[in-house]
Amino acid sequence: MKEHIFNKFLDNIISHNKMNKEEIFSKSQNSETVWARQTLFYLCKKRGLTTQMIQQYMENNGLKFSRSPITYGIKVIDSLLKDGDDDFQKVIDKLSRVD
Repeated sequence: MKEHIFNKFLDNIISHNKMNKEEIFSKSQNSETVWARQTLFYLCKKRGLTTQMIQQYMENNGLKFSRSPITYGIKVIDSLLKDGDDDFQKVIDKLSRVD
């Protein structure tokens, strides 16, 4: 139902990080890939997608996640934003735009 929002956030993150879709949906644990996934989870949750929806859309793209890494990723990004980093907030604002 809201998969188009998930895909738009994904496109924004891929473009901003100069990554490809395969990297996001790989099992890679490198910090850039993890940050990209966590940002995707955060943006989706803030836009009203449920954790279950995020899980399903991730699985549709070949990467299965349980609830805990999704909720943890959301908390990580939320914590960074609460620290008051204006530059990071600007990046999140840019990535959250959906046409």
